[in-house]
Amino acid sequence: MRKLYDSWVRLAGHCLTRLRSLNELYLEGSGSADVNTRQFRDEWAVILYAWRWVVAQYEAGAADEAVRTLCKDFPNVGAHLAQIPMLLHPREAIRLLEAATSAARELKDPAGEANRLGRIGLAYAALGDSRRAAEYHKRHLAIASALENRAGEGVALINLGAALVDSGEFEQALRIYERKLQIARETGDRLGESRVLGNIGVVHNKLGDYVSAGEFHMRRLEITRELGDRQGEAQTLGNLGICFKNLGDNRRAIELQTEKLALVRTFGDRHGEAGALGKMGFAYMNLGEYDRALDYYQESLIIAREIGARRTEGRTLGNMAIALKRLGKVDHAIELYGHALDIKVGISDRHGEARTRWDLSLAYYAMGDSARAISEAERALRLFNQLGDLKGAKAVQNALDEWCSASDV
Repeated sequence: MRKLYDSWVRLAGHCLTRLRSLNELYLEGSGSADVNTRQFRDEWAVILYAWRWVVAQYEAGAADEAVRTLCKDFPNVGAHLAQIPMLLHPREAIRLLEAATSAARELKDPAGEANRLGRIGLAYAALGDSRRAAEYHKRHLAIASALENRAGEGVALINLGAALVDSGEFEQALRIYERKLQIARETGDRLGESRVLGNIGVVHNKLGDYVSAGEFHMRRLEITRELGDRQGEAQTLGNLGICFKNLGDNRRAIELQTEKLALVRTFGDRHGEAGALGKMGFAYMNLGEYDRALDYYQESLIIAREIGARRTEGRTLGNMAIALKRLGKVDHAIELYGHALDIKVGISDRHGEARTRWDLSLAYYAMGDSARAISEAERALRLFNQLGDLKGAKAVQNALDEWCSASDV
């Protein structure tokens, strides 16, 4: 038995080394780490099998120090690949990361423990559970602060801010981002300063203060151009486009998204390309040009499917359904809402599922199918309540009260 155990440890060690290499190749954009190829998937399956064996040994209390170290290290060396839902579902990631966190604690590696706690927070965020995500990011922050690890504090603050935004706690998120901004300026981290300025702009946008949002994005744009950060510049152009769209200037929004689109195509950012096309579709929809909006959504959808961006695919299908509904093609809209819903359930996007069920219920009601409208609305209401989304829950409850009253007449 000991020989077999030792053989598994050697295999796991080999897989750990290979995972580190694949993670680095993926970050470099190397074709040898293309997650969509059969060769990569086969190799990933072996790595994941070994990783699961390590965690199973640890959970069973059968791990020596070598296996505890492997358990702790696997999530770190494969940090970026392990965050791709098509490779590792967030629920399984949480289990593997919980074991890694415990192993780091046993091995007296507080920095490693903090890192894994933050990663668990990101996995909960991917599941749409922003409140639990925030809990883990706070634990990450506490350890990083105790260690006086300013870089770790900065990472935890950014992730905590994002979780608070997703929870609708915008004022608290602003305070967290201001702390991150202070750290970035104290440490001379211009790139970090740029990114958090963008985050602050996004929060002001969600608060409805579009002018302030635009000012923060413009400050970020200056820094990105100073640093030659083309990805940051493209992201900021997109966010400025959103501000102008919200201010009612959809033509200017389209110009900015077009500028972003041209930029991301120069460095092959397919995610950014899909995002810009989708935002252009939304602006054209606001202008009442629904057929043109659908053309842009279709382009975005094709790219999302090519790169396996399931979240973008689901969002785009939902937006296409809205455009079709406004064109009076409610049957087709319901079909696309159904496809969008399948994706959001499949990737455990509970917020997205709630919103899509709500939109689907409105489409059914427009078709005169009040029974199915009420059924979907009730499911949406349960989700909004579970997620603590009071605004969403109130909108659905008001509609349900109206529909139920009408059916009683």
